[in-house]
Amino acid sequence: MRYPLTATTGRRCFPAALAAILLAMGPARAGGTDDAPEAARNPESAENKSPEIGVRFTPAIAEAVSDQLMKQMTERYELDDEQAGKIRPIMIRQFSELANGHATVGRDFIEHMIATTIRNEGRFSLDDGPEFARKLKPLFPILKEFFTETSGEFSKEMTLKQRLKFTGDMAGVTAGLLVLETRMNRWEKGEVRSGANPFFDRSQDDPESAASDPVPEDPNEHPDHRKARQRVESRIGDQIDVEGAWEKYIERTIEYFDLEEAQQESARAILKECVERLSHIKTPELRAAMTENRIARRLTWGTKSAFSQGPWMHKLEKEYEKLRKPVTDLTLELKGRVESLPNSRQRALAEESVRQALEKKGMGKPPV
Repeated sequence: MRYPLTATTGRRCFPAALAAILLAMGPARAGGTDDAPEAARNPESAENKSPEIGVRFTPAIAEAVSDQLMKQMTERYELDDEQAGKIRPIMIRQFSELANGHATVGRDFIEHMIATTIRNEGRFSLDDGPEFARKLKPLFPILKEFFTETSGEFSKEMTLKQRLKFTGDMAGVTAGLLVLETRMNRWEKGEVRSGANPFFDRSQDDPESAASDPVPEDPNEHPDHRKARQRVESRIGDQIDVEGAWEKYIERTIEYFDLEEAQQESARAILKECVERLSHIKTPELRAAMTENRIARRLTWGTKSAFSQGPWMHKLEKEYEKLRKPVTDLTLELKGRVESLPNSRQRALAEESVRQALEKKGMGKPPV
């Protein structure tokens, strides 16, 4: 979990938190699952049998996962040694209780998820989506209870300031869980487009898009092109829909320099202006051109190395950078203007805080 689960980033980072939880709910033993339709034909054949012993969520794993999460929590909430010492055993206990209490349902879901994602290279087809949702559905009440109980126990060991920040972060996690549950309700009813991803699927977070029927697949589209297109379409937004990233950068800049109220207002005014200008840049034509370029790139990776690692790939990259340059230039302008707002005292204090943080991590002479 490399990024804080803040209220503004919770939806994006929720899968990181969920991954740790699902690890705890993994198979205590691999045998006994019904998620193998071939086994019904000949259950005695060796290729249709699951091993009786699987990967367990051991106390050592619970401690290792907790230790990594505690590093993040200690830094984010500025926990002292006494607080960290009290929260760590709570975390280990909660993970262990989760693993021991819900191993079967967690095992069945994870086994199904692994088989499905490998089969479809990380995506889901119209046939796989509803079954995935049905397998995941029993976990939602378990996850909600886990987050509620765990966060409640953690909060008791925090100061008021720490608790307020932690509560905001947990609101982001809760929002991510709600988005996932809502999406899975649609998937269970068959409202899933081919190539969808349960954890990163922006189109299905849009109520208007979600309410519409899935777009029929073109039967004449080559399977390789369809797969490449679906992957590119699910990710191209990160390259052109940068308003959210800009907003996060503004908030981090405000925190980094400890900007005063008037400076904060100026920073947000710059953001508003740049967002308006961006709306005239990211035209449907630009999005289409960028998408086609990335589809060509993805398809090229499956060809011979003379294509994928030679002049043709270099040509694609140069064209893509040219297409994206207006967005990149505006991003650099926004950052430059916002970073010019703090005074010399604020800059010195900010750099000093960075220097101290790096020195605590063993860096002798931080480049500050």
